Amino acid sequence: MRFTLKDSGYSTFKKICTGRKWIGRVGKHVDGRYFGKIGSTFIYADTERQAFDMVVAKHCGFEAPSEMDHHNQTVRMQNRARRAQASRAVDQMLAGNFDDIFNIMQKGA
Repeated sequence: MRFTLKDSGYSTFKKICTGRKWIGRVGKHVDGRYFGKIGSTFIYADTERQAFDMVVAKHCGFEAPSEMDHHNQTVRMQNRARRAQASRAVDQMLAGNFDDIFNIMQKGA
């Protein structure tokens, strides 16, 4: 799921959205810090970007934004390897060798 911080013209806060759905907000507190809120998850931070990163990480079940970044990097590597394997199998299939395609289909079943 992709989270974005959108400035929708409100003077006191920016929206946190997933796609077009508004799920939270980031704004400036009266003491000068920034707050982030998604549902019941609420945090304070020194900058607007930190507040956004921290509240999204907490909302997704991570303790820190760096932990979430590491997880996302691992998932991206796995997806890249899976797409490369599928691409190789299709290339082999077009060359007349169907073994790789059958192996992929058996793993999924």
